[in-house]
Amino acid sequence: MTTTATLPFIGVGCRMRRPRIGSRIGEVFRMSDFWHAFRPRLMHAAVRYQIATHGLWNPAWDRPINQEDLAGTLLAFSWVCLDGLQQMGFQLSADEADSYLHSWNVVGALLGIQEALLPRQVAHAEALARAIQRRQY
Repeated sequence: MTTTATLPFIGVGCRMRRPRIGSRIGEVFRMSDFWHAFRPRLMHAAVRYQIATHGLWNPAWDRPINQEDLAGTLLAFSWVCLDGLQQMGFQLSADEADSYLHSWNVVGALLGIQEALLPRQVAHAEALARAIQRRQY
C-alpha cells in the first residue's frame, strides 16, 4: 500500500509526498530527486570559492553560506511551512508533521548540513528557528 498524501501549498504550487514508513530509499527517492537535492550543494561550494578568492569577504564573518545559513534556509522550507499551515487552520497530525520535517532533513543531509542542526521533532525545529532568528535579527 502506497501512502502518498499530497497537500497543495497555497501560492506555491508544490505538493508534498509523504514517504512510506519502512520503505527502502530507492522506493521513495528517484536518482533525479537526489540530483535536485545535491545540485545546490555544488553551487554553494562554487559560490564559497568565488567569494573567498574575490578578496572582499571578511573571515571574521565566518564562511559564506555557513552551517547556520543552511539550517535557517532549510527551516524556511520545513518548520516555517508547517507553522504557516497551522496558522491558516490546517491541522496536521504529529506523525504527518514529523514525516514532513524528516523529508526536509534528508534534503538537509544531502546539502551537507551537520546532523546536530537537523531537528528530529517539530518543537526542536521551532527552537532552532527562534535561536537563529534571535542571533540574526
